[in-house]
Amino acid sequence: MNQQPRRVQLKRVKGWRMPENTVKVDRTTKWGNPFAPGRENLFIPGRMVENE
Repeated sequence: MNQQPRRVQLKRVKGWRMPENTVKVDRTTKWGNPFAPGRENLFIPGRMVENE
């Protein structure tokens, strides 16, 4: 049986828990975007990085 992924709205209500078999993918996890909006980013695509 193939199940389509479903979006789960995270809630901050006391006692709320994520459903079983759910993976949280937001900024706080390893899958999150590490770049904050509005900040200067040190890593620019295509930029050479040298080891010191």
